[in-house]
Amino acid sequence: MAEIITRSELKHLLEQQPEDLHLIEVLPPKLYEKSHLPGAVNIPLDAMFEERIQEQVPEKEDRIVVYCANNDCTKSPQAAQKLEQMGYENVFDYEGGKVDWKKSGLSTVAGHQVES
Repeated sequence: MAEIITRSELKHLLEQQPEDLHLIEVLPPKLYEKSHLPGAVNIPLDAMFEERIQEQVPEKEDRIVVYCANNDCTKSPQAAQKLEQMGYENVFDYEGGKVDWKKSGLSTVAGHQVES
């Protein structure tokens, strides 16, 4: 089972900017474009998920943090489970997602613009 990562843990990890960290939003592209966490890439949880993940994250040892909208969203836990089934070893689920991130006053990105 994937580890849960808290907002403060994720924020600290992002500040370090490790090369082996992949932050992935698993929501549909329209929601990603509206706003996403800084540094996140969009790989929707759909039929092409596994193929896109393998292109984006070729190393099974890299750290992957998945997130979706909020604690009620089931896409990030499903994505985390799928990643582990694919053999990824360091998978984390940021359960609070975008709602938790924004609620704390942290900025998000819309398209290519930073929002606060």
